This record gives sequence, C-alpha cells and structure tokens, in this order.
Amino acid sequence: MDVVLLVIEALKFIFPAYCANATPVLAGGGTKMDFGRNFVDGKPIQNHYKTLAELPAETELSRLISKELKKKGFNFVGPTIVYAHMQATGMVNDHLVDCYRHRELSAGN
Repeated sequence: MDVVLLVIEALKFIFPAYCANATPVLAGGGTKMDFGRNFVDGKPIQNHYKTLAELPAETELSRLISKELKKKGFNFVGPTIVYAHMQATGMVNDHLVDCYRHRELSAGN
C-alpha cells in the first residue's frame, strides 16, 4: 500500500480521536496546555535520575492525571501514556543528571 494512503488511513482514526479528546477540555473553558500545566503549577518537575533504570514508566501524578482525563471523557490516556506526554511536553525533566540538557532545563527553576 502506498505510504500516502497509509497516512490518510491513520489520520481517519487519529483526527477524530484527537478532536474527541480535545472537546472535554476546551468545553471547560481552558486549553489542553492549561489542563496539564495546572498539575505542576506551571513549572516542570525536576527529577535527578542517574541511570535509565531509575526512570519510571508512570508516577503517582500521571495516575492522577489519567483518572482526571478519563472522568472528562478522554480515551487512551492510561498513566504510562500520560507520563510519556508529560516528558514530551516538558512537564517533567527526566534527562539524566550527566546530560547537558538536564543542566540547561533545570537552570531556570
């Protein structure tokens, strides 16, 4: 199958799911960014892991956010997915302490 057709088929599934997940937050008068950032008081959580083995797949906070999202009607938002989202959007700094990015990201906090 052509790559373009694969992308179109994927978007047929992803776009409605994205819209469906965005609607509950936006209906509440906020933005998706506001919703997530409210859990960390607008500042990234600064972790201090030395090895990859220390990195969690989920945390108490990601479990809490997952429960809140499910209450609002979201789908596919388990605690592991939520934690990955937290990492990807900068809600947590999970760079190892010997990584140059850890120092850069923690300098402002």
